[in-house]
Amino acid sequence: MMSDDMNLVREYAQSNSEQAFATLVSRHLNLVYSVALRQVRDPHLAEEITQAVFIILARKASSLGPRTILSGWLCRTARYVSANALTVQRRRQRREQEAYMEMESASNEQGFDAWSHIAPHLEDALNSLREKEHNAIVLRFMEGKDLKEVGMALGTGEDAARMRVNRALENMRKYFARRGVTSTTSIIAGLIAANSVQSAAPEMAPSVTAVVAAAKGANAGASTLALVKGALKTMVWHKMKISVITGATVLFMAGIPFFATAFFAPAATTTQLPADISMNRGAGTGDALLVTARLENGRELLLLVDIGDPYTQFDSSLAPLLGKPRGFTWSSSTYGRETTRRYKTPKLYLGDTPLEMGDWVETSTQIKLISNDLSRITHTNRQVMGILGMDCLKHYCIQLDFTTGKMRFLDPNHSNKADWGKAFPLITSFSWTLFGSGYPFIRENLAGVKGQVTLIDTGCNFDGFLLPKVYRQWTNHVASPARGQTHSPNCTLGGENYPDLTLHGDGVCNAVGLTFLSRHLVTFDFPNRTVYLKRTSVGPLVDEESEAAVKFVEGLRDKGQLPGWTKLDRGQIIGSVYLVSGILEGYKIGDSAMYHYAVARASKDGPWKLQRAWRTDRSDHLIEEFPAP
Repeated sequence: MMSDDMNLVREYAQSNSEQAFATLVSRHLNLVYSVALRQVRDPHLAEEITQAVFIILARKASSLGPRTILSGWLCRTARYVSANALTVQRRRQRREQEAYMEMESASNEQGFDAWSHIAPHLEDALNSLREKEHNAIVLRFMEGKDLKEVGMALGTGEDAARMRVNRALENMRKYFARRGVTSTTSIIAGLIAANSVQSAAPEMAPSVTAVVAAAKGANAGASTLALVKGALKTMVWHKMKISVITGATVLFMAGIPFFATAFFAPAATTTQLPADISMNRGAGTGDALLVTARLENGRELLLLVDIGDPYTQFDSSLAPLLGKPRGFTWSSSTYGRETTRRYKTPKLYLGDTPLEMGDWVETSTQIKLISNDLSRITHTNRQVMGILGMDCLKHYCIQLDFTTGKMRFLDPNHSNKADWGKAFPLITSFSWTLFGSGYPFIRENLAGVKGQVTLIDTGCNFDGFLLPKVYRQWTNHVASPARGQTHSPNCTLGGENYPDLTLHGDGVCNAVGLTFLSRHLVTFDFPNRTVYLKRTSVGPLVDEESEAAVKFVEGLRDKGQLPGWTKLDRGQIIGSVYLVSGILEGYKIGDSAMYHYAVARASKDGPWKLQRAWRTDRSDHLIEEFPAP
């Protein structure tokens, strides 16, 4: 059935087959619903999360590789959506959440008591496993496959599958033991098999299928669409970081002196630093941080600035411009496993100034997939052609001024650092298990947990992540489900309080991202191994121009003057003004079409005007051009 899953996914991706998708929903609905229920402990919210997960599957069907274990992929996606849903719920309610729902399917009182202690930790325990171990547990105990079927799905034999399952159970037993829950692998296996999958309401399957069939969720409720968007952001960050970690580990194990030179370096030796450049409008308000560089032949490249990535990568389509390959390595992420080629670094310019770079760059087919995902969740309407990583950035002192929208390259030895704010030394030790050198860490964390460091990551386009164990301490998580959960509304870093941050609790490390950084003037003095943060706002950065444009269009909608809408129509104007284009999008509940509105004003204080309005399908094919306003 595992290969049949991906056949159905391909059928849906290629022909938009509702029957194929309905089969997938009916096959995996209970599994997804159960993961969501254990995370959020609210049946109604779990149903909404389940719907969001299948919308994400519909949108990403064409990018899933043929060797994907769909049930494992769905479990992980359900956790991402659930984490996002809990964050939204905490910010809205700011009060004690509902007590954990009692499991009704326990086989006896003793088994129920054991399950009640294991269940609160089950998703974190599964999330701590390696991908193949995680998939083995899902297939064996949640889907009830025999070991031969598990082995076939994982590309191994029955004996290897048995060893993988046993190893996963032992790792879970140790995980539970560290949290005060003592059990055996046999009991854990039996409890998961008996209790882990709960039956969703019978009417959910046709409901989910109908919503997804309508243009991949365009007519879902506004809260469901928000869950989809938030989870997609989380998944993009995970994909990028997992890929970087794996590729970097391979280079290290191969004996290549990669990390030793990847992080800090003397200041740039060029006599001229790049001039100030303007950030893309959405940087710090939910978009990635993007710059336009160019090759020596004049080809312009839109690059994602990511200090959480130790090396620069280009899209594989640029390979013909880079000459002969100098080597290769491999990386693995939820986009799939790939072999990346390494080339001698070409000359790369910002404006007319050549950038200091490392000795080589890589090309990756996954850059296009990252670009496609970014286009779905941000205002980026140009193809991202690569990632500008630490092999370049380490040479510079870079200041991000979100208030003025400027990225500056400074001389660290001739600047007034007193104006830069609080200094945080950057860690350079190899001792960190996953990241070691090559990544900028500070020795503090937003949760205030001692001994936990934090990655400063411009490649993360939201507030940030916490490790599961740190997240539990921050939220005062308790093992007993009957007592519920209590959550702190504030975070602290460097003596500053930060209210209402959106922190996800399933990070591979503790990290802060762009929307957190946008509350500051940020100066990365990489040659001197220090980052400076100067607080400039209490809350997150707001794009006032974009908000004004959205309010203008919403005002037309509320008055019944927006082309394509009536006063009775329900829906949302999604997002802010697109980069440069000044185009907003509208979504109506019950309507699979997308509504587009081009707006502009002659001056900053002038009145907004609606210049054009039109309607398209989800593939951007024109359906209707509305009369000019």
